[in-house]
Amino acid sequence: MSDDGQDHRGIVVQEPGAGSGSGFVDAAGRSRTESLGERVLGSLLDRAHLMPARLVWPSVAQEIAAVGGTDVSIWLQDYDQRTLQPLAGAGLVGVTTAIAGSWPGRAFTQDARIEQELPDGSVRLYLPMLDGSDRVGVLAFTLARVDDDDRRLAQRLAGLTADLIVTKSLYTGTFSRVRAAAPLTLSAHLQWQALPPLIMTTPDVALAGILEPAYDVGGDSFDYALDEHVLHLAVFDAMGHGLEAAIMATVVVAAYRHGRRSAASLPDLYVQMDDVLGSTHPGRFATAQVGQLDT
Repeated sequence: MSDDGQDHRGIVVQEPGAGSGSGFVDAAGRSRTESLGERVLGSLLDRAHLMPARLVWPSVAQEIAAVGGTDVSIWLQDYDQRTLQPLAGAGLVGVTTAIAGSWPGRAFTQDARIEQELPDGSVRLYLPMLDGSDRVGVLAFTLARVDDDDRRLAQRLAGLTADLIVTKSLYTGTFSRVRAAAPLTLSAHLQWQALPPLIMTTPDVALAGILEPAYDVGGDSFDYALDEHVLHLAVFDAMGHGLEAAIMATVVVAAYRHGRRSAASLPDLYVQMDDVLGSTHPGRFATAQVGQLDT
C-alpha cells in the first residue's frame, strides 16, 4: 500500500526511454516483454490441450509462416524406417522420401539439425522431431536467412511438434495411417501396439530395437524399462507365425511387465510367464531372454 491508500501491487512500469510495446518491467524489475519465440511456442501450447489431431500440422505450419518460414514439411518415419512419410494439409509441402541419401534422412539418422543452402541464398532447415530420444520424424522449412535465434526457435518448434504428434496419437489413427508405407497385417498391428519406444537414450545407457519384417511380424517382440539405475530388458519369440503367435507374444509381454512391476526376480519372472502361457495356450511355447543391467 502506498501513502495514497491505493494498492499498487502488480503495477507495470515502462522502462525509461522505451517506446510503446518495446519492453516493460513490473514493480519487481522483471521483464514482461513476450519474445518472438514465446509468442510462437505459447500460441501452440495454448491451443494444444483441445486441439484435434487434424489441426496439429496446419497449426504448426501457420506459426512457422508467421515467423517468415516457407515450404513447411512434416515427415513421419514409416514402420520399417526406410522412408519418411509426409503429412499433407494446408500450408504443407513434401513427398515420400527415402531416409538413405536424403537431406531429411540425414537429420533423422543423425539426430541433428541439417542446413541446406539454396541457390537463392535462403536456407532450408531440417530438424529431427524427437520424443525424448525416440525418433518421430523430421520438420523442415525455409528461411531467407538464419541466425542462432532462428536455430534455437526451430529446434524448440520441432520438439513441440513431436510432443503434439505423440500425444494426439494416443486417440487418433491419423498418424499411424501416414506412417504405414504398406498395409499392416493384423498380427503386426497387434504387436506394434505392445512395443515400447524403439529408441531410448540417457547419459547412462542407450538402447534401440526394431521389428522386421515390420508389416508382417508374428511372434517376435521385446520390452524394456529403466527403473532408477537398473535397465530391465527382454526379447521374446512365440511359437509359430501370424495372429496366434502375435497373441501369444502379447500375453507373454503383459505377464513380463506385470512381474517386473511387482519387483519379481528373474527366475520368478520366468515362472510367472510360463504359468500364464501354459494356462492360456496349452501345448504351445515361447522363448525368452530376460536380463537386468545395473547402469
